[in-house]
Amino acid sequence: MTNPNIIVEEVDAFDPLDSIVDEILGETEPVEAKPEPEETPAEEETEEIETQEADEEPEYIELKHNGKPVKLKLEDVIEQAQKGFDYTQKTQEIADQRKQVEQYAQFIQQQAQFQQQFQGEIAQIAAMDMQLQRYKDVDWSNYTDQDPVEATKAWQRYQILQQQRGEMAQGLSARQVQMQREMQARATQSLTEAAQSLERELGKAWNAETRAALKETGKEYGFNDDELAAIQDPRVVKVLYDAYKWRSMKSQNPAVQKKVSDAPKLAKPGAKPVQAENTQKKQLQKLLKSSSSRSKREAAAMALLDDFVR
Repeated sequence: MTNPNIIVEEVDAFDPLDSIVDEILGETEPVEAKPEPEETPAEEETEEIETQEADEEPEYIELKHNGKPVKLKLEDVIEQAQKGFDYTQKTQEIADQRKQVEQYAQFIQQQAQFQQQFQGEIAQIAAMDMQLQRYKDVDWSNYTDQDPVEATKAWQRYQILQQQRGEMAQGLSARQVQMQREMQARATQSLTEAAQSLERELGKAWNAETRAALKETGKEYGFNDDELAAIQDPRVVKVLYDAYKWRSMKSQNPAVQKKVSDAPKLAKPGAKPVQAENTQKKQLQKLLKSSSSRSKREAAAMALLDDFVR
């Protein structure tokens, strides 16, 4: 049986095969088959059985892990990949549960803010509820037979109290709705101002495609949909935009990442300004002239950028 060979290019970015390879190598390592002795005439009758056993030998694939070739059983790789899929599903379930908890926490926070602002009205309604509770178990028919005058007065007080309580609760509910609308209006205004600021700063780069990309970038950093929707500070969006551009540059130039480590370093900070500047220019010229290929020119630029941001 021919064993397929799969070669994976090494990159400095996170390799999802790391966990699979490490777990498999931690359990067992493939053993190379020993050379079988030549067949003799006496062994011809067992040739068919040996052929079947050879066909049943495990299939291996070859991967490059941390710069070294690794030979693994194909069934082990498939099994670990399935475990990774199951882990992804469980992670999604946990994320959904977390979202529900955060939504409930946000609701509780809004209710606490509302109660703090309207605590006077809420206290009055609570006091009215206590008074109304006293009339709940009154037998009005029997009360009227025993004392018609007092029963009539009590009934009137009960009706007035119910009306006052209903009016106050209705007014409080209306104020709550108004407060929520004002909060939404302020949030909308803040988002509009933030969008206008970003349009001035980023120009044509601020479009629907960029906004969708920033949303995905935010999720990769752990933000959920509600947190991203609540962002009103344009500075936060600019940070996400810079992170998105940097990630895009790294994903579009995977081969450059390895070449950056081999590029000459810039002058140390302790060097004289003029000497450091000349050294940087020489390094830049050397890197840019080392090859006519675009990838190496990009490697030169990335090397200088890497030293600059450290």
